[in-house]
Amino acid sequence: MRFEFYPKALAEHENAARYYAGCQESLELGFIAAVEHVAQQKPLKQ
Repeated sequence: MRFEFYPKALAEHENAARYYAGCQESLELGFIAAVEHVAQQKPLKQ
């Protein structure tokens, strides 16, 4: 499944990844993988 971020959400995602990278080596990779995993899930019915 393909997904895209809105520009402001992309900026927030990148900032969060940089933050996690500064906390612990390679921690941002886990964050990015978790976001991608959730984004690929089937949407919930409303």
